[in-house]
Parts: sequence; structure tokens; C-alpha cells
Amino acid sequence: MTNEPTMTLAVEKGVAVRIAGNDVIYPQQQTAIVIYSEKFARTRPEAARKFMRAYIRAVRDYNGALIDGRLAGPNAGEIIAALTQYSSLKDPDLLRKITPPAVNPDGRVNLDGMRMDLAFYREQGLVQDPAIKAEDIIDMSFVDKVVAELGPYRPPSGQ
Repeated sequence: MTNEPTMTLAVEKGVAVRIAGNDVIYPQQQTAIVIYSEKFARTRPEAARKFMRAYIRAVRDYNGALIDGRLAGPNAGEIIAALTQYSSLKDPDLLRKITPPAVNPDGRVNLDGMRMDLAFYREQGLVQDPAIKAEDIIDMSFVDKVVAELGPYRPPSGQ
């Protein structure tokens, strides 16, 4: 089991065969989240809100570039240009081939997936406190404020 772009590169080199995506192998998995330090959120809440606003706007642009699980929408060129400039993926052709990760356009965290992970960590003895819940470690207040400002995500027409 691997993520992109490793999956696409392995298939292209003939060293692997795609059997199923992570969405099938490990459904509801929350593979990444935006984290603020407690100090940043507490002492610079306006900067934290502005960052979240920019992040959610960027995620919505990213989602608008997706068609049939590929970066192929009307603004895909802009998204690919930004990714090649600001990420470690420098090959625009590879970005067009990969199956991009899903990102919630309203900035929401997949609590069901986090609950499953927490249960696993408990089973492994890595989390000892039975009172800890996934909801206890997630603060959606900045997301809530930004989505209230921007409104809920609406996919571009034609998607």
C-alpha cells in the first residue's frame, strides 16, 4: 500500500500493479490535517483565521481542478503550476497522471476515520486513556468561522 506519486511511478516502471486505491483498502482514512500550535491559535487568532481562509480557498480551487479523479478541470493548469512551484513534485505530466488525494473543500476533518485510528491505537496499547475521543483533539472553530464567511462549497458547474 502506497500513496501518490509513488503508486503511479511504480506502475509505470513495471514493479507494481494497482489492485485498489487507499479509498478501498483503508476507507475513511484521514491522511493529513492542518495543525496550528496552541500558542499560534491562542495568541494570533486573526492570523490563524486568515491562514485557514486562504487554505480553504486553495482547497476549493484544487477541487475545482478535479475531473474523474484527475487534475483535468478548467483550472488544472494553474493548480499544476502551483504544485510544481511550491511542492516537491516538479513534473507536471506526473501530476496529470496521478490520482490526487481527496481534500474536503470545507476544511472538515474526517472524524469517522480518526475514530477508527484511535480505536486501533487503543488496541495496540498506544493510547491508554479510555476517555479520549477524536472530537476532543479536533478544534474546528477556525474552519467554522471561515465556512460561515465563504459559505459551503459548491462545485463548479459541470462537475
